[in-house]
Amino acid sequence: MFYYAANYIFDGKRFLKNAFVSLDENGFVNYLSEEGEALQEKSGMSFYNGILAPGFVNAHCHLELSGFQKEYGAKPGLTNFVRSVLKNRSSNTNDNQIKLADRKMYERGISLVGDISNTSLTIETKLQSKIHYKTFVEISGLVPSDAEIRYNQGKAIKQTFLERDLSAEISLHSLYSVSAELIGKFNANSKSISTSLHFLESSEETEMYFQNKGRLFDFLSANFADFKPICNNSECLSKILESLNADKLILVHNVQLDKPFDSDKYFYCLCPRSNKQLHDELPSHSFVEQIKDSFVIGTDSLASNNYLSIIDELKYLESTYHFLSLKDLLKSATYNGANALDELNMFGSLEPGKKPGLILIENADLKELKLGEEASSRRIV
Repeated sequence: MFYYAANYIFDGKRFLKNAFVSLDENGFVNYLSEEGEALQEKSGMSFYNGILAPGFVNAHCHLELSGFQKEYGAKPGLTNFVRSVLKNRSSNTNDNQIKLADRKMYERGISLVGDISNTSLTIETKLQSKIHYKTFVEISGLVPSDAEIRYNQGKAIKQTFLERDLSAEISLHSLYSVSAELIGKFNANSKSISTSLHFLESSEETEMYFQNKGRLFDFLSANFADFKPICNNSECLSKILESLNADKLILVHNVQLDKPFDSDKYFYCLCPRSNKQLHDELPSHSFVEQIKDSFVIGTDSLASNNYLSIIDELKYLESTYHFLSLKDLLKSATYNGANALDELNMFGSLEPGKKPGLILIENADLKELKLGEEASSRRIV
């Protein structure tokens, strides 16, 4: 048995001061103490200056885009970014880049990832990784007559993951990139416990839906004859979301969302550094305050972010949304993320029988319980 103590332990939901956690030789949590128990001498106990926490959960990532850094200028906007990815997807990423991104995420304390895949390119890395991946095989298509073909392509990719004993679900890319017929195929064939959807990522998307104009509208109209947005009002978007056949729906980005929907089905994933770099837009303070107890956090991809680092996302949120407490931030990156991905059986909290990993947050302000600019994270177990 191994014993780990720190100034604070965050167990996934709360802080414990001067506590310790014990893990067995396989990394499973055996015991979490009460506050103050680490002050009693115990043979073999390792004490760390900082905050011990369960491994981070990256609820939204695109590992297969790991070779796309610096493919566009600063703040290109959603449409230019989509155009760049579509143009370069097949040639940019190799297995070494994927493996490097995976290794760095693990070293920085990420234990669980909700990863978007359009191909089977990441399978070998995921088989060898120390991170547990939940892969969302992403499908899209605006041509109604192609809906069955598009769905079956996604189904075949999903099967390649399942045949290697890797967790995988089918997900829709976004409501602006799928036809009603493809949504119908998804609902008829894809009962999911958890799935993911890019949602209201930028003002270009809302312009397209509600005003039939803007760069995204022009791009889609130029590439698809008789293009018409699937919705032209918020009520329509809400009805389609509610119809999607999944118990848990992770809505990713939410930059243009004013308030959460009245349902426990939804988990709101924030990817602030990616949003800032791509669009120079962020979710409103009012919206984030409404979801502060339940949001989850993602890094997005190296195509839209300099690093796949949860601690950097949390620091950015803390400096932008001053009402977020350290408890709010760490809960989003541990318990909430594991809940959204339906992986609470092993991840998200330091509870006996779980194997979430153990990380150390260093150089934080322990007096005020703030991350500050200098905070960093590293893996202990």
